[in-house]
Amino acid sequence: MSLILNGTGSISGLTVGDGVAANALSGQVPDANAPSGSVLQVVTTTKTSFFSHTGSETWVDVTGLTATITPLSASSRIFILVSSGGSFSEQDSFGFLRIVRDSTAIGLGDARGSSSRIGMNLSQQTAGTTTVWSLPGFQTLTDSPSTTSAIVYKVQAWARSGRNMGVGGSFNDSDLYRASFPSTITLMEIAA
Repeated sequence: MSLILNGTGSISGLTVGDGVAANALSGQVPDANAPSGSVLQVVTTTKTSFFSHTGSETWVDVTGLTATITPLSASSRIFILVSSGGSFSEQDSFGFLRIVRDSTAIGLGDARGSSSRIGMNLSQQTAGTTTVWSLPGFQTLTDSPSTTSAIVYKVQAWARSGRNMGVGGSFNDSDLYRASFPSTITLMEIAA
């Protein structure tokens, strides 16, 4: 197929059957014809509220840190970016985060001895303080769900039994030295 730009603002050489002509003049490329690696859509959820969880050594959903995407093609990949962080109210505390697609945990480390398989490590072991901060958590991964149905991605938290874990800030909010911060989950559909 040849494409001719004649300098007058019109385009010849395209037909509607090409799947391109309908959007050529608007500057849009139909999703089905997007080059491999193109971003087809982006979905972002930002949670600004504080999430508190008393550990029971089971995984629980972080309320509000969920995003839903409906892929335009079953061959697309979903690029996922999660940024978060948290704190503990007791010393010798341990906590983790992970990403779940619908009901399946993804992006986990390999099994190794008796260690937990997680996505982001917020664990901290510190003595001499009652407010224990963890490191910020960042995770990126690419998923291939092979569907055009709606998919729910969410973040789950796990904490040592009896320990209070928070996501989105410090437990203590009594002065300017404490902080609240956003957590974000972003989904990008990438053309195969």
